[in-house]
Amino acid sequence: MKQNYYIASCVFTSRYPQLSQKIQTYVAKHYGLTVVRCCVPNYKIKEFEEKMPNGYRECWQALADCGGYEAGDTIYTLCHNCLAIIEETKPAVSRFSLWELILSDSSFPYPDYNGRRMT
Repeated sequence: MKQNYYIASCVFTSRYPQLSQKIQTYVAKHYGLTVVRCCVPNYKIKEFEEKMPNGYRECWQALADCGGYEAGDTIYTLCHNCLAIIEETKPAVSRFSLWELILSDSSFPYPDYNGRRMT
């Protein structure tokens, strides 16, 4: 059965855990994406768990380390390395940047910049 995943990115999440958790919650709620940690099975699990702040570590540990990523599946991520790795190792899996998903989302709650245009 076709699966849609959001790869939270172990490196991004270790640096920005609160923002990563907001993104994870948004894509799971609005798109029903299955959130996983990384694009590579068992990649530095302990190392990245230890980098997570205490208030977030349990949430991170509860996520699957990786998805199955079979032909016909779709992944979204903000990690360029994950996109490249999936493209090389799983060419039958569709790959999109998180930014492409946000850009196509007419209900995304962009911040109010008082009429200034952002590019």
